[in-house]
Amino acid sequence: MGFRREPDSDHSGCPYKIIRVRPGPGLRGVFISDEHEGADLHYFARASRLHDEDDCEYCAAGNDFRWYGYVYVRLDGLSSIQIMEFTPRCWPTIEAHYKTTGKLRGYHFHLRRLRSETNSPCSIEISERMERPASLPDPQPLRGILENLWGVVAKRVKDPGDNRIRKNTIERLKFTVSNEDRRNSAKKGS
Repeated sequence: MGFRREPDSDHSGCPYKIIRVRPGPGLRGVFISDEHEGADLHYFARASRLHDEDDCEYCAAGNDFRWYGYVYVRLDGLSSIQIMEFTPRCWPTIEAHYKTTGKLRGYHFHLRRLRSETNSPCSIEISERMERPASLPDPQPLRGILENLWGVVAKRVKDPGDNRIRKNTIERLKFTVSNEDRRNSAKKGS
């Protein structure tokens, strides 16, 4: 049976809520971090599953994947930090702003659906209005949170527009060890 009194020692869950924009007025808030990540995901068995480009069981089952991006935000009227999901259509705006200013942290945004359907395209506007970065909380590294959430090492995080792996992703992947490798090392050491 799968019942256990305690979880694995390396499983800490996701300390932040992942938010997705719904039809209606959208989401308004401020970016908490410059860090933004993306991954190819399958929606399978009512959950997002990371695409494995080497040997993907979800592709083998005929399930398509889509790219989604993630960034830390604080929504207007709330004090807690969330992880906001965005779609490829938002990527050019986010990346252009990041390349122009060198940052996202502190800038205000408005993310919304363009139509009333739940899965309609999204659009994001980033304003010139900015909060002082020193007044914003510092979240944990986003990559680590997403890896823990999906239970695997994110094998690639790429720009959906031109399929180039981002330089900072390559650097972080050099230092990444999967949860499975950590567990196996711990078992061998015992």
